[in-house]
Amino acid sequence: MRRSFLYTLAAALLAAGLHTAPATAQGHDHGRGHGSIAPMEMRTSVADGAVLTTRPDRIDFTFTPAMRLIAARLSTATGEEIPVRFDAEGPAATTASVHFPALSPDNYTLTYIADMGDHTMPGRVRFTIR
Repeated sequence: MRRSFLYTLAAALLAAGLHTAPATAQGHDHGRGHGSIAPMEMRTSVADGAVLTTRPDRIDFTFTPAMRLIAARLSTATGEEIPVRFDAEGPAATTASVHFPALSPDNYTLTYIADMGDHTMPGRVRFTIR
C-alpha cells in the first residue's frame, strides 16, 4: 500500500514539474527542522547549472544516509521527455544512477524524488550541453 502511494505521489510531482520547492541537488541539508530525522545530503555527478562540453550518459547520485531513487524524469528546454533508466525497486543505498541515451546539445532538466522510507525529497538538476 505504501509503495503504491509513493509511486502515485512521485508521478504527480514529476508531472507537475516539481512545483513544490525542490531540494538542491548539491549538498542539500534537508534535515533541519525535521525533529529527529538525521540530516540528509544528496550529491550529483553533474552540478545544477553545469555547462558541459562532453555528453554524459548518466547522472550519479550519492546519498547520506541511504535512500532509494523512486522517480526520475529528464526533459529538454522545450519539454521533450528523454527516456531514462534507474532502479526504483532496489533497497535503499548510498549511490544510485539515472541512465539515458546520448544527448544532443540543448538545455536539460532532470527532476527526481528520493525516498528514505518515511520521508521523500524531490529535487532537480539543470544542465546544458554545448
